[in-house]
Amino acid sequence: MNYSETMRPKAKKKKIRAYDFVIFIVLLLSGIVLLYPFVYILSASLTDSYTFFTEGVILLPKKLTLDNYAAVFAMKNISLAFFVSVSRTVLGTLVSVLLISMLAYGLCDKKLKGRSFFIKFFFLTTIFNGGMIPYVVVLQGLNLMDNYWVYILPAVYSFFNMIIIRTNFEGIPSTIEEAAKLDGANELTVLIRIIVPISMPFMATFFLFYAVERWNEWYQSFLYINKTELQPLQIYLRNVLISMSNNLSAIAKQMMRDHTQKVSSQAIQMATIVVTTIPILCVYPFVQKHFVKGVMIGGIKE
Repeated sequence: MNYSETMRPKAKKKKIRAYDFVIFIVLLLSGIVLLYPFVYILSASLTDSYTFFTEGVILLPKKLTLDNYAAVFAMKNISLAFFVSVSRTVLGTLVSVLLISMLAYGLCDKKLKGRSFFIKFFFLTTIFNGGMIPYVVVLQGLNLMDNYWVYILPAVYSFFNMIIIRTNFEGIPSTIEEAAKLDGANELTVLIRIIVPISMPFMATFFLFYAVERWNEWYQSFLYINKTELQPLQIYLRNVLISMSNNLSAIAKQMMRDHTQKVSSQAIQMATIVVTTIPILCVYPFVQKHFVKGVMIGGIKE
């Protein structure tokens, strides 16, 4: 009996170790699969044309070159496209988070007259959709076609995001809000200086999701923007990837003559992808602390 009792914990311990090892292998392989495309693209963007055509893409190039990036940044509209993407991401995210937070905070007030009606009204907007043609007609009527604000205004409101933010706000103890109002704070002050800071982990998570969505968005640009000066970096990347016979090819050929064929069209494509991807990746380290808390904490409970 003593022998069996001493052997059972050991068998259980071995089983846990085997399970952890399997999980570790699965996560390791998943990480390699997810990271490999990015590492491949980064290596290709740093490879010169001779190595690219003779040896292919090497994950650790023997000789690094920045000529591919020089060709990308030498293009005529790259700086303007980059500015449009950054500005619409920052401005669109700030406007969306601010206005939806104000709407969610207002609907948290159970004493608000017509509260149930407003919630049902906003919910109806998610059910009925007039389709593409009426949507375009409305944009034309508002003079938003070929207008910078077509990136900002149509995507400001989201019912589901508003409900999630409202649920988080409702989890904050009402005594904090009441104490602030007793000290003379108005509704806007309570929201900006108390509710939002308390909900910072949650708000940082939403901020990151909004920023990634805005940065990667290309559909509206493709349909509603014809002016070259208003096209974002994503449309610019699309034009590079599908048309190598335009300005990019001319610059690439010129640089190949000037730099003894150190660049190639394929490597320039990879460099363009890196230029488009890196900015949004640089945002994550600044919100990582709050992002992790926001994922793990659903809200503050009283």
